[in-house]
Amino acid sequence: MVPSRINGQRILSRNSWKEIMAEINTYWEQDYYVTDFDYGGGRYVVVLSKNTGWDGQKIVWDKTFPEKAVDQAWEQGLYITGVTYDGSDWIVVMSGVRECLQQGWFTRTNWRNFLDTISQKWDKDEIITTIGCKKNGSDVVYCGVSSKMSYSGSQGYKSVRPADILSALQELSNGSRIVTDLYDVDGAILAISEDVPGWSHQIFYTCPDFGVLSQAVDRVYEQDYYITALCYCLGGWVLVASR
Repeated sequence: MVPSRINGQRILSRNSWKEIMAEINTYWEQDYYVTDFDYGGGRYVVVLSKNTGWDGQKIVWDKTFPEKAVDQAWEQGLYITGVTYDGSDWIVVMSGVRECLQQGWFTRTNWRNFLDTISQKWDKDEIITTIGCKKNGSDVVYCGVSSKMSYSGSQGYKSVRPADILSALQELSNGSRIVTDLYDVDGAILAISEDVPGWSHQIFYTCPDFGVLSQAVDRVYEQDYYITALCYCLGGWVLVASR
């Protein structure tokens, strides 16, 4: 989920989830919130943003999807804003998003059924807040989170070939929509675009390793953009920055 505004940002990267959680706790004390994160190549990368308009945040994780912890967070007024699977645990970020009115999640083991469910959620005026995927050999579980929002908006998705990623993303971000999420799916990249208040321009980078990603982050900030999505896709990182 992309906040409607950001003013201040930090990027964290560690090989250990325990270490990165310790740093996240420190940034929470400075009113930063996790606005996106992913795991890939043995590394966690976390985007922390300030002045998002969000109010409160917690992170839960478990070997199985943490249903009970999610239910408890919903009762506290927190909503799922990010999900990933790191090879051993589901990691779920839940945040106090005032624009979010209601939320649910669903899982499917078939990709076509998963896309059909997304379309059904759109028919009910819900948006897809985030997607996660657990792969264990040939077994795959797709997890989607759908939300009712206080603003009216629309979403779309497109399956993008790796060779066309930058031009395809630029095409998706033209007009009123911006690219809000990217996911690695069976040799292609699923890009989700959405009408999000507060953002109008985007730039994109593909980064084969974390060193190149770090250089891209520096260029993003030099141009007065903020990182609004990142994904470890097909052995490298894809970075989306907005303003």
